[in-house]
Amino acid sequence: GDVITGAAIQEGNIIVFKNNSIWRIILTDDKKSPIGAILAVSQKIGCIAPNSILNVEDIVFFLSRQGFFMLRGNELKHLSEDIEPDIQSLVSNLSNASLASSVFYPKYREVWLVDAVNKVRWVYQLTTEKWFKPKFSNIAANDIRTIMCTLDGSLYSGDLDRGYVYNE
Repeated sequence: GDVITGAAIQEGNIIVFKNNSIWRIILTDDKKSPIGAILAVSQKIGCIAPNSILNVEDIVFFLSRQGFFMLRGNELKHLSEDIEPDIQSLVSNLSNASLASSVFYPKYREVWLVDAVNKVRWVYQLTTEKWFKPKFSNIAANDIRTIMCTLDGSLYSGDLDRGYVYNE
C-alpha cells in the first residue's frame, strides 16, 4: 500500500499522512483499546514532504502533490492557488519536494514554506490569507540552501552548505 510520510496531533487525535491519503485515528481513554476508530480524511490528497507538516492552533498545514493545504477538523482547504505555478514546479520533482519544510512565525502569524533545494521561500499570512515571497535584510540568506525554525519568537534560517545560522 501507500507509505506513511508523517503524522500530527489534532484535537487529541492522530492524523496520519500517506503519500496519497490522510487518516484520522480517534483515540479513547480505554487503556486496553486506545483506538476508537480509524477514519479516512481524504483518499486522494496526502503529504509528500514530512517536514512540511505543521500544527498551528489545531490547524495542520502540509504539502501534497496537489499543492499546499490546511486541515481544520475534517475540512481540507487548498491554500496555494495564488502561487500554483511555483508549487507545481516544486512538486513535479518528488525527491526535491520531499525535502520541503514549513515553520510557523508567531510574531506575524505566518506559515513559511521552504523549498531548500531550489532556494525558494513562500509565506502564507494567516490573518490576510495571502501569499508573498519574503525579502531579507541578510543578503546571504537569499542565496543559500536553508532550513528554518522559530525560537523565542524569532525566525532563524540555517545554511545547509556552510553550517551558518542567521536570525531573520
